Amino acid sequence: MSLSSVASANDNVFAYLREKYDDIPEKGKFAAGVTIGFTGSRLAIKSATTVVKVTGAAFVATEVLSAVGVLDEIPSLSEEQTEVAQQLRQRAVAFANNFRSTIRRRLNTDNIKRLMETDRMVTMGVATGAFVGFIV
Repeated sequence: MSLSSVASANDNVFAYLREKYDDIPEKGKFAAGVTIGFTGSRLAIKSATTVVKVTGAAFVATEVLSAVGVLDEIPSLSEEQTEVAQQLRQRAVAFANNFRSTIRRRLNTDNIKRLMETDRMVTMGVATGAFVGFIV
């Protein structure tokens, strides 16, 4: 499956979802906004908490390994291992960049501003859901 066919399939899915969304009544759009806002805020909080936990655990683990002396004698990597690590790094960076650009294209500020201006019920719903999600 090529990237262009994936992009075409994504566009078809978004067009279908947009058509279904346009048929939802105002109260339904508000409810959808509340759900999106609440879920998004909870995911953001959960992600931030997880990052702090993992970072703290990694710090403690490296301090323990250093205190025990495990980190004193790390063998150097061979040239082949260094090349493989570099290739993996390049693939990870390319994937992250592609993901980032896709998200930015879909959620750019012009689209968000247009949505906020045209769909007031969704905007109020997202704000309400996010507020409740951050408080709970």
